[in-house]
Amino acid sequence: MLPMIVLTGDSCGYCKKAKMLIKRALEKNPDFREVDISYINESSPEAAAYPHRLLPAFYAGGRLRFEGNPSMQDIELLLSFCRDADES
Repeated sequence: MLPMIVLTGDSCGYCKKAKMLIKRALEKNPDFREVDISYINESSPEAAAYPHRLLPAFYAGGRLRFEGNPSMQDIELLLSFCRDADES
């Protein structure tokens, strides 16, 4: 299993949408609750380690996996990828 890191912005509408979709996905599929999800504000110093062009930006396994306006399908695919991935 891989942790998921989500870069967000304070006034980003797509970021609010992503958080809402993640919440719904976790409610819909309890297996997704196993995924460790961290939110990092793009203005924080730790965000410098995660290059991106759009917000929100989703990282898993140290790689950018998706950025921009997410759909529920995108969120479910990301959570499935993180849940099913082998870290070794």
